[in-house]
Amino acid sequence: MSTKLNVTVSLISTAGFIILNMYLAKQGLFNPNGPEFYWTAIVSALLIYFPAMLLLPRLITKQHKITASILEKQVSLSSEEETAVLEEGASHVKGIEAVGGKLFLTADQLIFKSHKFDIQNHTEAFLLDKIYDVRIMKNRFLTFEYEGKLQKFAVINKEQWVYALSKPVH
Repeated sequence: MSTKLNVTVSLISTAGFIILNMYLAKQGLFNPNGPEFYWTAIVSALLIYFPAMLLLPRLITKQHKITASILEKQVSLSSEEETAVLEEGASHVKGIEAVGGKLFLTADQLIFKSHKFDIQNHTEAFLLDKIYDVRIMKNRFLTFEYEGKLQKFAVINKEQWVYALSKPVH
């Protein structure tokens, strides 16, 4: 389970534990200094923590599929633009924000189109003959130099992009 998911489950279970204890204390059934404290910990673990651990991964997977479906419809090349040889959901790292969207490789350019959910919405095109020093940085980012500036993208298939950008597209 990912760290983010563990933190989420922990926060939910802790909140549930606090709410359950507050309810029991209000009803006069709970003394934080007594043995009931341990029973409420066990009950809250059984009623809140374990169900959350079972349900959250499914909810997150479902949310990811819904978001991917929305982005697929929202971000695409227009009919006036070239046909994409390779495309993938990507984040363009600009400063401290990773702008989500889609990366397209055409016969003569690399195009990034952001979706509407980020602050720095943009479309940017990079001519292939001006892209150099294509590599993977820290096993996390696809990077390249373009007109003297380092460009960083988070993509899943980094090796495929490095290969495609290192070879001429015909």
